Amino acid sequence: MIVNNYLLDLIDYEFVCKLPCDNNPISVAARARSRNIDILTGLGLIKFNVEYEAQRLRINDQRMINLTSSHIWSFHLTSSQKEKFMALADKVNNINHDIRQANTENLNRIFRLNNIQDNIPLFNGVNFYDDNGGLESLFLPAGNGGTFP
Repeated sequence: MIVNNYLLDLIDYEFVCKLPCDNNPISVAARARSRNIDILTGLGLIKFNVEYEAQRLRINDQRMINLTSSHIWSFHLTSSQKEKFMALADKVNNINHDIRQANTENLNRIFRLNNIQDNIPLFNGVNFYDDNGGLESLFLPAGNGGTFP
């Protein structure tokens, strides 16, 4: 694969070939979530770095960024470096999977809680969803008929 673009000539290879966020999977996971990335790969991590360099150099060509990322992954990284990027991507994916799972479970609990409360009387047998006056009858003086004085 021959990539003919000036981004390859301008980027800081030392930065681009370094694990993002100082190899902190929690920080990288937050970054992936902020970009709505479901599954991250080692190449995706290289792309994070290339995108950062492209922003620094004021280059907005997404095709060039993709080609440069693939070129660096294929021709500039050692097998050991690739393994480190893939290991970090796996950790990030596990973290984000656990967060998505916890969010789903919490939403299910909230949904069940709302369904249960519709039919359960609350304080001392008083049902806040009572059709005989509703919530207002609990706060207005007795015999008021639901209107303010």
